[in-house]
Amino acid sequence: MRQTQIQLKLSALLLLVFFAILIGLVMIQANPYTKSPGRDNGFFLYSGSQILKGKLPYIDFWDSKGPGIFYINALGLLIGKGSRWGVWLLEAIFLFVETVFFFKVTRKKWGHGTALFATMAWLFALLKIFDGGNFTEEYSLLLSFLALSYFLYLDKKSNKKLALLVGITFSLNFLFRANNIGVPISIALAIFFAGIFSQKYTKVRHLIFYTSLASLTVFIITYLYFLQKGFFAEMFEASILYNFFYSKSQHVFYLNFWQGVQYIGLPAYSAISGYLIILYNFTKKNFRKDLSPIHVFLLIHFPLELILSSISGRIYLHYFILWIPAIAILNAFAFSMLAKKIFSLHFLELWNDRKYSLIIVFPLLLLFYINSGALKEYQDTLNHILFERAQGIEYNDPVADFLRENTDKDAKILAWGAYPSLNYSSKRDAPTAYLFYPAYAKSPYTEDMGLSFAQDIATNPPAMIVDTFHTSPDYILSLDPAIRQSQIQRTKKVIYENTPYQTVFFEFVEEYFQHIETINGFDIYEYIELEE
Repeated sequence: MRQTQIQLKLSALLLLVFFAILIGLVMIQANPYTKSPGRDNGFFLYSGSQILKGKLPYIDFWDSKGPGIFYINALGLLIGKGSRWGVWLLEAIFLFVETVFFFKVTRKKWGHGTALFATMAWLFALLKIFDGGNFTEEYSLLLSFLALSYFLYLDKKSNKKLALLVGITFSLNFLFRANNIGVPISIALAIFFAGIFSQKYTKVRHLIFYTSLASLTVFIITYLYFLQKGFFAEMFEASILYNFFYSKSQHVFYLNFWQGVQYIGLPAYSAISGYLIILYNFTKKNFRKDLSPIHVFLLIHFPLELILSSISGRIYLHYFILWIPAIAILNAFAFSMLAKKIFSLHFLELWNDRKYSLIIVFPLLLLFYINSGALKEYQDTLNHILFERAQGIEYNDPVADFLRENTDKDAKILAWGAYPSLNYSSKRDAPTAYLFYPAYAKSPYTEDMGLSFAQDIATNPPAMIVDTFHTSPDYILSLDPAIRQSQIQRTKKVIYENTPYQTVFFEFVEEYFQHIETINGFDIYEYIELEE
């Protein structure tokens, strides 16, 4: 008996190690030692650093995201003492927790083999669309998986705790980004429709009351906190109202289904097979008679996430992170329904055995690590942190290095072309709150933002400006007049060509700044004092 318990504990430990290694494969994309932060995730790092300095979102730095992402980054930087490693650690912990929760409830419902397959499927799907990490959709996964896991754990039952959890996760996900509410909405709708269909109206009333109570409580607490801080109106305008115009600016709505499937690959195809099975089952009368909330969830969740990820009319890789909970549960459902028809009984016996299944997957994962270069990258990173720490533990961006070496610590730096990650990497504040100018959609607020930007630059000129137009040459006009003219003539229509006060800014740069250096395609301009 004792030996059996030891074996179970050892297999559980090995399983956790396997998950940690698998998560490490995803997190290699965010390795602070080898990777430079991108446009959006770099801004979130900058916003976190600003909060730790006492600055206020939407006033001292402006973005259309909810406040959750700014404060998560502030927490990560606080943990890492200003280093990206703190944010990296938070991301890894979030992924590990949601992986374990989902695996445990899926194993309870469908068995070990199904849980292992589904967990591997959604983590490999996330690997394809992680895009460097530190996005609002990624952090919402923890809340979504917690709600989904408890929903699966209860199976055909529901209770007040689930309703409260759905309300809380709805509000918190909304505070990251309004599109991130797919899982709690789908759970609520599944319980609602299943309750109506089975005439269990008391459960429906409890669902509505407790979900609304929890959701409103979170929103009221948030409202009071930000009202006390003095920027609730600005938060509402930026994260809610502005996004309506941002979504409408594309003038067309289309589902990004095929793009997402192509990006994600095999895990998406197997999820689709699971969706087709549940769709087919709903055509059977006997199936509908014994309808459960989980079946309704399987039917409505993926289409809802497809819509939510498509609302903006744009296709960014990290938008598809919203699909991950659907990928996870549909892969579990598909495997549970199809495994016996596809695989031999002997293989399934091995796959469902905790010890032998790990013997199968560990060598495959190790081979993947070696071929992808992840193993060597982690070895180099660990060696550097342990033995070469004096050289720094984060990626040294050459542009950021130049800015740090040639400006004072309190100097202001402007990254023209919506590339605020340079402000974080160089540890230099921006002279304006509108770091994504001129990349703003037309809205009632664009005029005021453009005017504020122009005034900020004129009254508090940055020590240096980095022209990053070449990262988005069809969207951002260069500070170089000749290049700018060729852009307009070549593309005929540059999206942000007519942004308010952009011409005023170009004239100001031409008068007060001179080009001093080009590094990795980034032109660097320095402020010059004119003689009176």
